[in-house]
Amino acid sequence: MKERMTAIRTSMADVVNGTYGDDGGPRVISPQGIELRRVLLVGHVIDQFLGKENYSVLTLDDGTATVRIKAWGSEASLLESVRPGTLVIAMGKVREYEGEIYVTPEILREVQDPNYMTLHLMERHRTVLLNGGSASLDISPPSPTSTKSKPPPSDTDSLGSQILEYVRSNADSTGISNQDIVHFFEARDHEKSEIHLKLIELQEKELLVEIAVGKYVLS
Repeated sequence: MKERMTAIRTSMADVVNGTYGDDGGPRVISPQGIELRRVLLVGHVIDQFLGKENYSVLTLDDGTATVRIKAWGSEASLLESVRPGTLVIAMGKVREYEGEIYVTPEILREVQDPNYMTLHLMERHRTVLLNGGSASLDISPPSPTSTKSKPPPSDTDSLGSQILEYVRSNADSTGISNQDIVHFFEARDHEKSEIHLKLIELQEKELLVEIAVGKYVLS
């Protein structure tokens, strides 16, 4: 089974100045040659449109360019939780319509730390250095039997280590759901946004793999 593409930290200029194509599924090849299917963006909300027919749009600006985040149906409610002027982190899939490259959101959260933008762009620079020129960032699916037979990969952060241990102990061959992970750690006084961000970070470190929509196993 082919797993979903890991979300890539990127700048908005990488997205809008890239080359869009839909061979093998929607994707953007950034000016640095990196394939972008699912992206992780950080930016300020400079415009917001909340439609009456389950259609909402946010415009984000990270200082390099602007990207519109578009949502339809039940996903449109994701865009109602943020306010213009706030700093947000958005993870989603690249799409294109009439020449505009935009993103459909999977996760959208406010960020309280104003320094997070700087950190994000530094991590984006590291991504370019490590992956520039690569056409694909797929990794091989893990073996369900080996996932439980070995110790979990290490993460120096306390919450990260706890999540990895929880996944190791509870995931079966189909993985463990994002909802189960969030509920478990919310009950232990962790904020939902903190948990979501940590899940993203663990995927970036290739310690955690999303083998289906919202289902995780160890790498």
